[in-house]
Amino acid sequence: MLNSVDPLAAFGGGLLSFLSPCVLALVPGYLAYLGGAGVENAPGRRSLVVNAAIFVSGFSAVFILLFAVFRALVIQLPVDYKNLLTQVGAVVVIFLGLQFLGLFRIPFLFREGRLDIAHRLPSGSPLSALLVGMAFGLGWTPCVGPILTFIILRASTHDLLGGGGLMLLYCAGLAVPFLTVALLLDRIRPALRALNNRARLIEAASGGLLVAVGLLLFTGQFALIPQWFGPLARYLPQG
Repeated sequence: MLNSVDPLAAFGGGLLSFLSPCVLALVPGYLAYLGGAGVENAPGRRSLVVNAAIFVSGFSAVFILLFAVFRALVIQLPVDYKNLLTQVGAVVVIFLGLQFLGLFRIPFLFREGRLDIAHRLPSGSPLSALLVGMAFGLGWTPCVGPILTFIILRASTHDLLGGGGLMLLYCAGLAVPFLTVALLLDRIRPALRALNNRARLIEAASGGLLVAVGLLLFTGQFALIPQWFGPLARYLPQG
């Protein structure tokens, strides 16, 4: 059964992934590639939005496939080993969160792993949008990896339908702002620049959140979060 916090965490994790520096900084470049020539006119803008949707479908398919493969491996394990795997995953999330906070850095973990296929494909075509979207998913950039690791860990504790739903929510959290930027490119450019100027602050906030979530996972307290807010219900308006 899904924890009531899980859907919110999955969608919020997608939003944080979009705001992470190594994704946000690349959004204009991705959109320029997806739009090809003539983005400023109406047909070109429609093409950009369509290709952006295909790009989103590409990385969503990869992320969901990664979850399915991970779950297929985990589901065969005894319960004790599943619990141990969750704790190991929590330690990994904490470790990566500490790196986001800048307490230490391991350089090879901060290299981009995108597959360099864009220069081999014509820009602005649906096929190239799909392949580059899949490459983005397979690249598993370090800024996306820590949050995606947490979401896959949570999704793998549920049945296939529930876990798949969480992965879809994560992908939606990453996709909605990407598609919004594609639709409102001219109007939203100043906001993108402002967010990029605050990249270090966003990275540090994400790191602190990852450390907190990792500690909750390791101690088994994450599933109890809804109970913490139970006493607050008495203060809510009654219908």
